[in-house]
Amino acid sequence: MQRVQLLPETSDPHTWELQWKGVPVCYVNAVRRILMSHIETMAIEHVKIIKNTSYIPDEMLVHRLAMTGIRVNASLFETYMEDNPDPSRNQLVFALQAIHSNGGNSFAKKTIYAGDLIWKPLGSFQERLPEKPTIIHPRIPLVCLAPGQEIQLECVCVKSTAQEHAKWSAVDHVYYRFADDSSDHIIMHLESRGIYSNKELLVKTLGQLKDRLNNLQRELEL
Repeated sequence: MQRVQLLPETSDPHTWELQWKGVPVCYVNAVRRILMSHIETMAIEHVKIIKNTSYIPDEMLVHRLAMTGIRVNASLFETYMEDNPDPSRNQLVFALQAIHSNGGNSFAKKTIYAGDLIWKPLGSFQERLPEKPTIIHPRIPLVCLAPGQEIQLECVCVKSTAQEHAKWSAVDHVYYRFADDSSDHIIMHLESRGIYSNKELLVKTLGQLKDRLNNLQRELEL
């Protein structure tokens, strides 16, 4: 009998429901907690605003940028350190340059989207990445510009986990419920942000769980 089974897929490729049978609830909860807080991703941490003549304050613009999801395999990068001699190994840079000329209509607004952020490769290491870093949801509006307004900025993305801040979360939702009166039949609902596929998320999560249990076993044997 399969202890873990994928239930029929929904129309959303980022949403899975997993059926757990005969698995202690503590293990299911451990998987949930790792998915929520311990999967490494890349997120915008530093923003250098060169010019901002829009109506939106710098602080609000920076907050919107920070929550923009970046699709890239964070395991290819090192933990961020300011004095690292090779920044291409521990950060990604995205730039935004947008201006609204009135084009003869002094009332028209121009919407700037997350997809207007342009990735700037740092060195040959990033130029050889298996997949180009991209914005997960490029149609999310960042700001509207009135005629004559302009924005120029540079964003630095670094690696961390949602344990530090929600912007590094790899999932939108993950929870479980008991399918019947017993604790032997559990349904887990998993929605990824699109940074990793659900299969990749589970592989990373189970790998972490295995490592933690092995570390605990070694400590108990000392």
